[in-house]
Amino acid sequence: MLVRLPLNESAIKAQARIADTSEVRCTRHPHLKLRFHKSRTSGTWLVWSNAQWNVIGHWPQISLQRIVQGLPDIALRLAVSSNDIAINQFETVADLLTWYVTRCQADGHLSQTRKSTIESSVRLHICPKLGFTRIDMLTKSILDKKLIWPLQQTLSMGTVIKYFNILKAAFSQAHKLEYININPLSNIAIKDFGRFKQLPRAARLQPVMLPEILASLTKAPVPTRVLMLMQLVFGTRVGETRQAKWRDLTLTDDGVWHIPANHTKTGQSHQLPIPAPMVAFLQHYQHWLNERGELSVYLLPSANGSGPMTHDDASYRYKVFSEGMFSSHDVRKCARSCWAEQGVDFLVAERLLNHSLGKVAETYIDTQVRQWQRQAIVNHAKWLVACHAHCFAWPCN
Repeated sequence: MLVRLPLNESAIKAQARIADTSEVRCTRHPHLKLRFHKSRTSGTWLVWSNAQWNVIGHWPQISLQRIVQGLPDIALRLAVSSNDIAINQFETVADLLTWYVTRCQADGHLSQTRKSTIESSVRLHICPKLGFTRIDMLTKSILDKKLIWPLQQTLSMGTVIKYFNILKAAFSQAHKLEYININPLSNIAIKDFGRFKQLPRAARLQPVMLPEILASLTKAPVPTRVLMLMQLVFGTRVGETRQAKWRDLTLTDDGVWHIPANHTKTGQSHQLPIPAPMVAFLQHYQHWLNERGELSVYLLPSANGSGPMTHDDASYRYKVFSEGMFSSHDVRKCARSCWAEQGVDFLVAERLLNHSLGKVAETYIDTQVRQWQRQAIVNHAKWLVACHAHCFAWPCN
């Protein structure tokens, strides 16, 4: 049944509770009506033009007030074409970004580190500068004036590019899912705002520096030593390392570390051989934790023992140990440099790092070169001992 009445939000909700009402038509705007969905908790806005009813949005995502405000613009667009006339479900950039952050937080394929990066980038940098801007008013010049140019005055090029990419990803996702009618960022690139080419960062930790670093590491707190030595031996990412569980490691003569897919950046499980010195080191470490009553399912438990060491704690440990000279990623890059100096085959080294190589190369590696991976890690452990004889020694301080 069609009901005609002066529409407001209260009247719409009242009619939604009446099962016989299928549509409500606004007496103030006769060419506008709302058709309820079967659930009665939502509906479709339609406007009459060109001898037909045209869908322009959905209620309650788009309120009556926003629909009425957009009617003049819709009329102009309908006069030209019946395509692309829907009203955005988000009014401001902040509305869209709030939705995007919430969506990312519930994305099971994103790491907690990535979720935190997106949330903090939006909350601390993008929204304060661009949040109040209406989506239909967002242009390249406004983006330059309010966001890009102010950011580049105080932040590195890489950081500005990161924030811009997060913003673009949010708008792209919203457009694909039809939350916004037009993506104003679709044809905008970071290069439009100037010379924003991100140069590779020079390695801050070189193999030649390791004898001194390893000597200092033997005196570092036990969790710091275990974290850094694991990354230095295996070249693993900090997230893969700090989340390692004892059940994932086989501490035998032919030891293996199985890294589950949900801990890797590539989403592919990974397997690394554990050399004999590292097996002995980890056995001593496990016994040490047990004696202190701190043995957990995690190799590197958090301070309260309820989970793994946090990303922030791992970063802080590197900062304190190196006095800000290098990070966990620099250690991973250093391991790769060591393998290059030791003559490890390129594909073997890349597979040890769990880099994506394509299906053909990965099949070749998995079926032919697993023993070469073990030999590479064994030789690397010997090389580290040559750098500092006591790098795997126990006890720790």
